[in-house]
Amino acid sequence: MKFSALQHSIILALVALVVSACSSSKPIGEWRSDNFSGTLDNFLIIGVTSQSARRRVFEDTFVGGFATLKVSATPSYKLLESSLELDREIVTKAIRGKISARC
Repeated sequence: MKFSALQHSIILALVALVVSACSSSKPIGEWRSDNFSGTLDNFLIIGVTSQSARRRVFEDTFVGGFATLKVSATPSYKLLESSLELDREIVTKAIRGKISARC
């Protein structure tokens, strides 16, 4: 059975809706610098899970939500392999383009 591009989009949207409705994600921490006075123009969205498909759906859903608000965001799976154990140094290198760790 062949699906049209519209049908693929609808299926993807429904899957994203179901996954986001079934999740109980809560931030576990927050950090803010009192000394920061710049502006932010692109956000890196990082979903932390052992399941790469869920990570992609999570990150793409957030990137899409930001896009509707005209805010630039990048899903981390475009920069970081899911097999990497993330720490500040690896994420910083990926943002600066100093590692080639794309999936």
